[in-house]
Amino acid sequence: MAGNDSHGAEHAEEGAFRRAQQVQRALSELNARIATLSTVLHIDLSDAVVMQSVLQGTHPAFGVLHQHQQLGGERTGADKRHDRTLQELQGLLALRCDLMTATIGELGLSVTQDIVQQVQDRREQEGLRPDADGFHLRHLLKPDVG
Repeated sequence: MAGNDSHGAEHAEEGAFRRAQQVQRALSELNARIATLSTVLHIDLSDAVVMQSVLQGTHPAFGVLHQHQQLGGERTGADKRHDRTLQELQGLLALRCDLMTATIGELGLSVTQDIVQQVQDRREQEGLRPDADGFHLRHLLKPDVG
């Protein structure tokens, strides 16, 4: 029976490793898309308050969207694209929050910290501004040093 327990543990470790790789890829892709959308919309997500306002739908960029919805005015193609882009950004920010919550619950804080650090290291290697994606959670997930 001990052999079965060992095989089961190896299988579980392999599954956790694969899951960590999946999360790392997903987080990298999410962060890249979020950074692109924020650039297109001219929204600086490096400010945690701004990022939170987009997530909550209270950012001034939503004002135009809400105003047109209330007035029922005719929207130009550019307005509609802006609205869709803004809503996509908001949705991806929420999705990333959900992904991080699920990852911590599933793989634990330590593995999640490792994933976040690897994603951040890769972004820096690519020459991307660290906070362009508004991923302030990484600062909270860094283990205390000292």
